[in-house]
Amino acid sequence: MRIYCLVVLLLAAAAFGQEEGNLMTKEALVHALPADKDHPLTREVIDVHEEEISFPQSSKMILIVHYRAGQASWESRADDRVVLALKQGDQFEILKVLESDSTVDDGKLISETDFNEIPIVTNGRHFIDIQTNYSGSGAAVLDDVYAISSQGVLSSIPFEDVDKSKLLKAGDELRNGGFLFQDGAFVFESGVYLDKDCESCPSQGMYHARFKLTGDFKEDPAKHEFEPDFKFVIDKEWRDSR
Repeated sequence: MRIYCLVVLLLAAAAFGQEEGNLMTKEALVHALPADKDHPLTREVIDVHEEEISFPQSSKMILIVHYRAGQASWESRADDRVVLALKQGDQFEILKVLESDSTVDDGKLISETDFNEIPIVTNGRHFIDIQTNYSGSGAAVLDDVYAISSQGVLSSIPFEDVDKSKLLKAGDELRNGGFLFQDGAFVFESGVYLDKDCESCPSQGMYHARFKLTGDFKEDPAKHEFEPDFKFVIDKEWRDSR
């Protein structure tokens, strides 16, 4: 019993230590997260892997640990936590902790979001794409592509706004769009709707855009630091008419 209690306490301490900026060993990070007052269900580790991320003039390794709660309502997303940690010698510095937007209703876990992690390489640079999947109509997906500074700070690379495309006419709306990474580039596809259209019937056809990565790491000579200065811009766009 004493050994069991000690293990529970150690696991709870590991979960508590998962705050951005903390240093932890890989062994401490790859255990299940016990239930607590803020999250009443245990989250098991479903995936652990290290991925390269481009650093100014070099690269570093990011440890990705994906946890998931075992009981989610059938109509909701899975309930996740994702930890991104930078390798620092024999330990890992926690850079980012992502949590599902979830609640417990009548004993059932209801989650509005869950995550996928996808390493990507474009223009010879390595980045990490965290996809946030949303419940509800259209099953929307948000892609956050992370770069890292010389100070070990993650930042999301912005995408040019497709809603401002010159191919869109007055009254056109882009709905239920999504990104796909293929052949080293992001491709966006969306239905083009009028306000009166139902979600399954984009009366104005489809919009497509292919993005390219621009920019580089920007140096601050006074501080001898490098910050990511990237952007995904539309390289090609077109419409399919109905």
